[in-house]
Amino acid sequence: MKNNIEKVYGKLPKKKLGLKKHKVDLSLVDDIYKATQASTDTLESIDTLVTYASKITEDYRLIKERIDLVLPELDGQLNEANNIFEKSATILSKAQNSAEELGISINNIDGYNELEQTLNVLARYIDSVIRSKKNIENI
Repeated sequence: MKNNIEKVYGKLPKKKLGLKKHKVDLSLVDDIYKATQASTDTLESIDTLVTYASKITEDYRLIKERIDLVLPELDGQLNEANNIFEKSATILSKAQNSAEELGISINNIDGYNELEQTLNVLARYIDSVIRSKKNIENI
């Protein structure tokens, strides 16, 4: 009589199962999963970057609009400041010449020192406006 093990083996199919093919199929499924995960991760990254780029584009558009508004104002103020500076410098020069002709100190002319100090401040502001304008134009 056959023992129990031989009986069980006798009932098993005699056909080869081809496990190598199943191993390849399992490997392919694993590759498909990894590719899907990589694609999903990339899509999420791209979506984040596109959203960020859209925000930056909108911010830039708003800044550009403000720049387009402020540049003409800076030009206008710069022209006005330069005109005032030139006229005031001419007045100071005439006052200085008059003081020399009269033989008096320019300090004796009312308002001379105040105008001179104001022009010094105005000159610094003119330089500041010119730098600001250049900085904006270089954006």
